[in-house]
Amino acid sequence: MVGHPRPVECPDSPTGTHEISTARWDDTICIWCFEDPKGPPMPGTPRPLNQSAWMYQHLRAPNDSSGNPRRVYLVLRIDKGDPYIHVHDVVDEGYLGRGALDAAGYPQREMLALPTIDIGAAEYRIWLKRGQEDPK
Repeated sequence: MVGHPRPVECPDSPTGTHEISTARWDDTICIWCFEDPKGPPMPGTPRPLNQSAWMYQHLRAPNDSSGNPRRVYLVLRIDKGDPYIHVHDVVDEGYLGRGALDAAGYPQREMLALPTIDIGAAEYRIWLKRGQEDPK
């Protein structure tokens, strides 16, 4: 049938077949093995870094009393075979904007950008502190 592909075997999936997630940047990749059941990707298609799917979430708090921005990026990842999203790193935006991700070693062009979330100043401080404490 057109539009209803036959399930393809996946060695990493608990069900034994590829499972496709539409919540990811590429809805043709199996959430368990990160393979495309339809065949190899077209040139220029973003691929997971080191067998993980990477994304970032922008958190925006109100500026401080001096007008300095209080914004951070959560660098998130989904590991191969793991259906959960993990916070990998917290990057302070400062005055760099999205360039802060590139400066921290996370090429933004290879990651899914999630929508910006407005947060309070207290939550901003919590995330910033977590980013300074957690080893990568």
